[in-house]
Amino acid sequence: MAEAVEAEYTSLSALRIRMWAHREHSEFPDDVEVNVRAESDLLARHDVLDVGFGTGDFLKNLHAAGHSGRLVGVDTSESAVADLRGHPGVDARLGSATDLPLPDDAFDRVCARYMLYHVSDPSAALREFRRVSRDGGVTVVVVNHADVVPGVMGMVREEVERHVADPGVRAVNSVHSDNLPDLMGAVFRRVRVRRVDNSLVFHEPAQLLRFAGAVTSMCGMRPDAPERDAVIRSLTTRISSWFERNGGPWRDPKGYSICVGDR
Repeated sequence: MAEAVEAEYTSLSALRIRMWAHREHSEFPDDVEVNVRAESDLLARHDVLDVGFGTGDFLKNLHAAGHSGRLVGVDTSESAVADLRGHPGVDARLGSATDLPLPDDAFDRVCARYMLYHVSDPSAALREFRRVSRDGGVTVVVVNHADVVPGVMGMVREEVERHVADPGVRAVNSVHSDNLPDLMGAVFRRVRVRRVDNSLVFHEPAQLLRFAGAVTSMCGMRPDAPERDAVIRSLTTRISSWFERNGGPWRDPKGYSICVGDR
């Protein structure tokens, strides 16, 4: 899985497209960052670690809002670290969630949003999150529901399996809303959960195609696979045909859980 994740995040382009889709095409308005801050009782003085920070927007936004505590991010993606490094007020480090390059008892809040399903040993990562948390600290983990956007994911998987002779390992494991609470319960003193249900809604074929092209690696195709053009052509045909038959919009259920663990 590590190689698949590394390939997925060599560039942040696909991640940014997925973020765009959830920001602009969610059926109901929702802001994960706002929800994470609320569920963790995050205060401006708290020292915060964001594991798997991706674009770094969470930490950047905290700094812009006047956060006075330390803001540290750890990610396995060199491009993500390079992109965030040098941003004022943020310490970006290259490292693994299962072996954080940080001392014990260093943070008041540890956040891990949409990344635990990219980790080969999720329980080891959770133990690391607890290790770097201070007494009384809080760890906030966000993961998707088990079968998120099944319509588009099923369609993309079918085309990848049809065109790619040897589909690779998918860049996701089986951690989801249903099993994360028990995983965290084995590590943290107390766990509370908030579930958020929603849908992605696309009114135009081009919108859906853009999103579909950004999830191909999660369905077993490397971003640089020679078959990518053929997969995109097939997806274009299928999506166009669906809109011609149904008129739209394409609605796909999605959702996530925020699991909060107290040390």
